[in-house]
Amino acid sequence: MLSVDLNKYMNIFVHYVRFFLTRNNTFATFFLVVACGLCTFNVFAQVSTPNAIVPVSTTQNPYFNSNVALGNHQKKFYKACSIYVYVRSFLKVQIINLSTYKISSCPASEFGHITATSVIAQLKTIAPITLVSMIGPYFQLMDENNSVIENQSVAVGNLNFTQVMTAEVTVLDLITNFNSVWKWKNAEPAYNPIPTSRNMSFVWYKGSTIYTVTSPNGDRFVMVYFSPPDIEQYNDEQAVLDKLAGLGNALNLPPGWKYQAEVLTSILRLTQIAVEGRVSDTMMDELENVYVRMKAGAR
Repeated sequence: MLSVDLNKYMNIFVHYVRFFLTRNNTFATFFLVVACGLCTFNVFAQVSTPNAIVPVSTTQNPYFNSNVALGNHQKKFYKACSIYVYVRSFLKVQIINLSTYKISSCPASEFGHITATSVIAQLKTIAPITLVSMIGPYFQLMDENNSVIENQSVAVGNLNFTQVMTAEVTVLDLITNFNSVWKWKNAEPAYNPIPTSRNMSFVWYKGSTIYTVTSPNGDRFVMVYFSPPDIEQYNDEQAVLDKLAGLGNALNLPPGWKYQAEVLTSILRLTQIAVEGRVSDTMMDELENVYVRMKAGAR
């Protein structure tokens, strides 16, 4: 849940923007948007904070699995969990994806014991977290996940997590893409792509089936993580594939969007290195399945 102060300042900002947008003075409106944006984002910055959550955890939790780190995490249908935390900093908000990928198994029962309140309490000495979203457990759907994890882990509850992705919402985003930022501010990322930084090396083999959603302007997003609510009931791979085949009927797609299953006629690779200036668009659907935008021409 958002803090009271954050909601108060954001609601004040929205009130004044809407008021001035009903006036015809373009310069005054632009000036107010900039000024209010600066004031609003400044409430996040009580102190200067780190750019990432990268603490070293020396505690081995009960679900730490050395076999995971030896290769099982690379394969299709590997199960993991994610926590998305929203961190306040000077003139921006960071969205950080903490994942059990490569370091822990993630039993649904254990993940269910972790709450937004407990995450904020356990990580409060590391970063001023404002909002938390819990995603998973989920199956990864690529045939190979060779992504490199460079950050150390942090213990949350009985599980270990490590930072695998970051995104930023800045004052400029607030001015140029207000509707999108407002959705992310409320943790409403469904069908709302956002540029993200990560180490990514996903591979789908020729003959594999991918599951995509396509926006009205032709942008295609391939599902990388599938998060059924009854995930512990899936005891074989075919049951997962059957569920994915009919998923389009369960999605409440926005007008003009479409869901599609496609058999690849060639290998598909999605790669990225987590360096400044290199980003990939990531989004979710309303069922918390995660997608990454495919490059133009990718099949």
